[in-house]
Amino acid sequence: MGVKVESAKHIIIFEPWNLGDLIISAYFSRELHTVFGIRSSFICKKECVNWILQQDFVEDVFCFSAPWNREIGKHPFHYNISHILKLKKWIRKKKYDFLWDTRGDLRHKIFLKLLRINNVISIRYPSNLNVYQRVNLLIDRFGGSRIHTREKLANTVKSKRIVLFLDSYWPNKRVPLAVGQKLIERLIQEEFTIRLVLPPGRNYHFIEALLHQSGNESLQRIQGSINEVASVLEDSSLCISTDSAWLHMSFYLGVPAIGLFGFLNANEWAPPGTKIIYPKNPLSARDRYRLRNMDKQPLKHIDIEEVVNMAKSVIG
Repeated sequence: MGVKVESAKHIIIFEPWNLGDLIISAYFSRELHTVFGIRSSFICKKECVNWILQQDFVEDVFCFSAPWNREIGKHPFHYNISHILKLKKWIRKKKYDFLWDTRGDLRHKIFLKLLRINNVISIRYPSNLNVYQRVNLLIDRFGGSRIHTREKLANTVKSKRIVLFLDSYWPNKRVPLAVGQKLIERLIQEEFTIRLVLPPGRNYHFIEALLHQSGNESLQRIQGSINEVASVLEDSSLCISTDSAWLHMSFYLGVPAIGLFGFLNANEWAPPGTKIIYPKNPLSARDRYRLRNMDKQPLKHIDIEEVVNMAKSVIG
């Protein structure tokens, strides 16, 4: 690459995976904009476009869905050739200094090479590197001053409003609903207001009974667009979440967070400053994306009192 990171004016970020990955890439882009004045264009999933376009460092977006990031159905016939050619044309029309595959995925590297895209950076990161340090590895290799990983300053007014997310794109990262119900009941007993985030199209069987029992002031059901949920999160004092996008959104917005990890991957994937809670017998990090483990539920062994006490220690 002929240009140093610090002298770049416009870059393209290739991140066609899920919302959590995009938020991490948005954090990189925000920091590069803050430190070096770099603006970014993004290649990402359609459902994430409205959120990423709201960020003031973003210039343009191209919607792209990559079949290789599906749990199943990675057959070559799922690739839309005409759409891929439109992607190639869009990239070539852009005046950009480099295209950064922030994930460093071998499939991305091969795909972009087949498209004959110029000035691609796709770094193979060390396996033990926290994902938020990828931006500094980029700078170390291609010039510039290191970025000190930091949280955006959040609202300093403390309240007892907690955003709670029990779900995940991957089934084995979810909190079982029976455990989640008990956790909500205990948090309400401690007079916290729970803002329960639900994925689109999903509902939990216990919600109506809890709403009737506790009232809307103690339990709120949050289900909407990424922007809508992010707005609720920014107005809260704590996020308790599984290993999911909302944990990364909390860091991005500067909201303290407690991460519920069923697998031993927090060192690599937890945002800086996140308080981590593991179950009694967490599973190996390498097992979390194996299809045979999709129905396992390590978070059924989470210690509810540990979660409650940690929440009290953060916002009391």
